[in-house]
Amino acid sequence: AACLALGERGISPNPVTLRRFFESSAQLAEIGGPAYLGELAAAAAVPTSSGEYARMVRSDAIKRSLIDAGEDLVERAYAAPIEVEAMDVLARHEQAIAEMFGGAPDGAVTMAAAANRALDGARDAAERGGAGVHTGLVDVDRHLAGLMPGELVVVAGATSMGKTSFATTVALNAARAGPPILFFSLEMTADQIALREMAGLSGVSLGDIRRGQATGEAARQLEAAAREIALLPIHIDDTAGISVAALRAEAK
Repeated sequence: AACLALGERGISPNPVTLRRFFESSAQLAEIGGPAYLGELAAAAAVPTSSGEYARMVRSDAIKRSLIDAGEDLVERAYAAPIEVEAMDVLARHEQAIAEMFGGAPDGAVTMAAAANRALDGARDAAERGGAGVHTGLVDVDRHLAGLMPGELVVVAGATSMGKTSFATTVALNAARAGPPILFFSLEMTADQIALREMAGLSGVSLGDIRRGQATGEAARQLEAAAREIALLPIHIDDTAGISVAALRAEAK
């Protein structure tokens, strides 16, 4: 309180100014006299160690926040209604923890910073022959310049128009370009998706495969296709009815 009072007056708190403050209010004896102020001065952090002290304070603050977050998670888990998925509770908890470590959005940035990042991206695109990840579909890549980081591409169409086939083709081609792919399927299982892609790569009819007629050369072609897609960095989550929060948590 004394330090705050001095600060409000524009006076820097130190042993000398604090002693005069307490003497003027007749409280010096109550806190232990001049000897106590001397002990405070001796225990004060020296400037050369201020960085280490700041890290200690931050570490303890994060530990307290983790304790609070853990207690909050327990309360949320107990209180969550039956219609709330466990992954939704976990997603909110992960977001709170991410914010502790600076994972929250950075907010506004200067135009200079945005321009520098955009220029770096343009230089990288010039070196690689494009900024995005190629879909392998010439017309799509010509219009989109590939799949760009941070962009959402919505594929719309009527029933049985090939939306899933299009998405899996893009996923396979993008995976061949290098980056790992996380594919969420709300309709087909992972096995069904893999089987369709194996049929497409091998040229073996999906109907023949399901009827058990993929034998001989067809079976060998199917096995070769299976080995090819097995090497691609693709992960498939076929959880039916997955929520947006659970999808986000899984992606992280």
